[in-house]
Amino acid sequence: MKLAAGWLRREVSTKVRDVNQDTTWLQGVYSLTPKVLLDGGMFHVDNTDKGTDEDRSANLYVLRGTYRIDTQLSTYLSLAFMDNDSNSAYGVSAGGAGAAPVAGNSQFGTMLGGALHLLSASITMRPRLACTGWAGGYPRGLRPSW
Repeated sequence: MKLAAGWLRREVSTKVRDVNQDTTWLQGVYSLTPKVLLDGGMFHVDNTDKGTDEDRSANLYVLRGTYRIDTQLSTYLSLAFMDNDSNSAYGVSAGGAGAAPVAGNSQFGTMLGGALHLLSASITMRPRLACTGWAGGYPRGLRPSW
């Protein structure tokens, strides 16, 4: 079993607004058998607009199961749940216009994919999962370090 945790703080100042962002995460991976892996994480983002004191925060919970077909090919299934607070509208997927929920609403997503590993390089066929992280993404600024 492997565990990882992290914290990232950003302070952004522009002519229009100043924003503080804190991102924290806890991730883990466990090998059930030599061919079956289970990994996931919990990610929290908190954005505060200093001018209005408006707070936008959200939690993302992700679980992924991976099956290694052989040493070069694997497949996986991911489940994710985005829990937004009343001011947040983060989506599970960064899929474009209309993909994010209305502020205050949560979102559930799934993804099925595979990966082909050649030599020391890896060609992955993973669609992006959300805004900026894990094989593609988490809420803006919620970037895990898988």
